[in-house]
Amino acid sequence: MELYDAIFYRKSVRNYSNKKVTTELMEEVKNISSNITYLNNDLNIKAHVIERGHLIQFLMGKKHKLKAPHYILLTSNKGENYLENIGFAAEEIILQLTILGV
Repeated sequence: MELYDAIFYRKSVRNYSNKKVTTELMEEVKNISSNITYLNNDLNIKAHVIERGHLIQFLMGKKHKLKAPHYILLTSNKGENYLENIGFAAEEIILQLTILGV
């Protein structure tokens, strides 16, 4: 599947799996997350793969309703259109993960 095809295949779900991904798949996710692109190169946007999801759950406390074994956390410095750039980078990651079947 190509990236363009993933646009039409992608679905928004509310019923998440609690299963951990395999080591091989985690390496692919890390590779995708380390090679993100974004629109404004003056920003420093990074995608961090959190393999131990319980750390996020602990930090967020009761406000955090979704529980997952892994998370991808995107960070950016503030700048021109930084929210749009984060959204652009996140959508690219989501489409790449869709291609992988995640």
